[in-house]
Amino acid sequence: FVVYAGGDDVLAMLPVPKALTCADQLATAYQEAFQKVDSQKLEKPPTLSVAVLFTHMTLALTTALREAPRLLDEVAKDGNHRASLAVEVLKRGGATAQWVSHWKRGESHDLTSATACLDDLVIQLRDQPYTTLLYRMRQVLTKILGWWDWRPGASLTVSDDIDLTALLQAEICSSLD
Repeated sequence: FVVYAGGDDVLAMLPVPKALTCADQLATAYQEAFQKVDSQKLEKPPTLSVAVLFTHMTLALTTALREAPRLLDEVAKDGNHRASLAVEVLKRGGATAQWVSHWKRGESHDLTSATACLDDLVIQLRDQPYTTLLYRMRQVLTKILGWWDWRPGASLTVSDDIDLTALLQAEICSSLD
């Protein structure tokens, strides 16, 4: 359901299985439209940034409408320097997962679409012990490093005195038991 479409802005509500496909098709149509324009007449090449926000149906619509522009502006445009796709899972307690990428990933001769990469990641993590491992690593690092303001998309520098390889090996061995 298209909520708003004007100029170069689009706000739509979509079923979960179609959201990333729609974003990918939108990006393709945008690129194709500008391929017809004489690039000499443009000061800067046009870019498209998209935010896809997955929420539960019980989450207040006003909460989602507040989060979507933040995800687009702060994460996709400013945080990843435009021409990006930002995806977030927003639950009642706040954001639980966030992923951002440029539209094409990989080496220049072997580019893959961002949505295909995200689909692959979801398939790899679905129903795998890795999900629990990643969650436990976040919990352990939060405690060890005093990283109490953790949020999806945040990054952290770990000091050299912490052996992350040994920590990860210990967590893997623990999860295999």
